[in-house]
Amino acid sequence: MVVDVMALCDRLIVDNRLDENWAWKTAESIRAITNPACGLHIIGWSTGAIMACAAAGHLDVENLTLLSSTLEFCRSEQNPYGWPRKIVERMAAKLGDDRQVVLADFYDRCGMDRPQAEAAAVDIAGIGTATLQNGLRFLMQARVEPSWIKAANPVRILHGESDRIIDLRAGGLLASGAGVPLTRFPGGHAFWGEKENAAGVTAAG
Repeated sequence: MVVDVMALCDRLIVDNRLDENWAWKTAESIRAITNPACGLHIIGWSTGAIMACAAAGHLDVENLTLLSSTLEFCRSEQNPYGWPRKIVERMAAKLGDDRQVVLADFYDRCGMDRPQAEAAAVDIAGIGTATLQNGLRFLMQARVEPSWIKAANPVRILHGESDRIIDLRAGGLLASGAGVPLTRFPGGHAFWGEKENAAGVTAAG
């Protein structure tokens, strides 16, 4: 089953603020679409990885795989390698004025080639601008507790070495806090979509 991450962000952001019970509500959203008899195996990428961590802290997760993940997206004492909050705020505002420019920059920072970017554009075309802005608000406010990750077993944390969205060092902090190794791959934020990484990602996950 696939969780609609952006739709979930819409439900978790109320009046531009992240629901204080967002982690529990995220876990409940995942519980609602899974069969507990089959065991719970979660793979999360980027924003989805933050949500996967929350689920692991509130559900009985047998296998957790995090791709391009971080404790916190914006710069803080917990994550000195995050984005300055002001830049993310400006990005959210600019989405309303020049959505295509913001998305094109995102595809470029993800390291997507032209076919990948075109495919991503098709997927994102049906997502409203307000929903994308709520996705950024989620990233500005959500924070992962390392204890959530420790509740799952096994845990695999994979990261692209040249990630321009979530710094490799931020992924390292997450792995260190969770007490698990960080597995590095060549490539950027969407490293898992690169052909040369496919076999390694599948084996690691």
